[in-house]
Amino acid sequence: MPGGGASAYHGGVFVPDALCDRLEGRAEILEKTQVRYRALRAMLHRLFWRERLRANADLLHQMAFAQPLVDSVLDGALHRAEAEGWPRGSEAVKWLLALERARSELARAASRRLRRAEGEGLSELLVELEAALAAPRKIQPGHLWAAAMEILPRSLPELIRAGALCDLLERAFKRPMDFQGPLPFSAAEAGELASALLRAGEALEAVWRLVEQCDPTLGLVRFLQKRARRAPLREPRNGPEALLRAAFWHDYARARLRQLVEPKVAPVAVAEGELVALLRWLAAAERDPSARLETSDALGDARAGLFELAYELNREARLSSSSSPAAWERIADRARRAGPSPEEESAGVREELARFIRTREDARVRTTPAGSFSLESLVRRAQVLAAASPVAKLARR
Repeated sequence: MPGGGASAYHGGVFVPDALCDRLEGRAEILEKTQVRYRALRAMLHRLFWRERLRANADLLHQMAFAQPLVDSVLDGALHRAEAEGWPRGSEAVKWLLALERARSELARAASRRLRRAEGEGLSELLVELEAALAAPRKIQPGHLWAAAMEILPRSLPELIRAGALCDLLERAFKRPMDFQGPLPFSAAEAGELASALLRAGEALEAVWRLVEQCDPTLGLVRFLQKRARRAPLREPRNGPEALLRAAFWHDYARARLRQLVEPKVAPVAVAEGELVALLRWLAAAERDPSARLETSDALGDARAGLFELAYELNREARLSSSSSPAAWERIADRARRAGPSPEEESAGVREELARFIRTREDARVRTTPAGSFSLESLVRRAQVLAAASPVAKLARR
């Protein structure tokens, strides 16, 4: 049972050795908390408390993030002390009770500043303090970088997540690539990169929303987005630099991905939201011709079939009698799937097939425009003409 015992100097405060033993490695959480409570309470007692908190936004964010765990450890230790009958006069119990009082005092100070009724938990109050600092305000042009430093602590979880994911994108996409050749990724690598692109985009969107919330005029957003176009030359030293680095490599990776994908599905135009799905499918299709492009909310079945058809036509760029029946059946199957596509979307593919047909067809029977036929009919006509000619090259744009 913990008694008076000795104390050890940990993390800037004296912590009873018996308590360190009982908490089994979690005492460090409470050690740091005691110092932080003291610092934050002093800031809240200042006249210009908002300015003090903004200057220490990183500390406030760390406290808000860690407070649920602190509550769990502290309340658990107090409950254990009561259940096991630790002496009230022991050094360990006195230290825990002092920390509990410090938490209550900080909660009262935060409640007064936020004009809240007392009784709300410190965890919720710290989140509200963060939100109060992020409230919209006028940012002078000469203070944009200083405001970004206040708004974007280096410890922001979304910023940490975006940075780690964009480091992966940097390693994958900054190397030299042949944009006309096969994808330089395996199916597994493509899946990992597709996931990283999506998750990094979500994390960056959350960070940009935070910046917009603080400056509805969007002056700070434009300032940071303009700087994010520059290639980073060093490791980030603070939150804004971490955002600029992550935003640059995310945009760079998407641009390189478009250069890789577009030639393989030309002439069908690729929308921004379709790039990731196409990356996954193309990596699989290059190794397994039977792989299909899955549909999603952003990619309908006919649209997926149109991409498949365009890819097959690019892969079989020299349609001839030597093209296997299996290849022609695969192309026809993709054409059936793409059949319901709007004419404006399928116009480029239709024109390529029509050019091929016109170059092989007798001039006397060129009477019906390509738009009058289904995509499958055009493919079947091209198959017949290819079989009748030793080599018939598919006309390119």
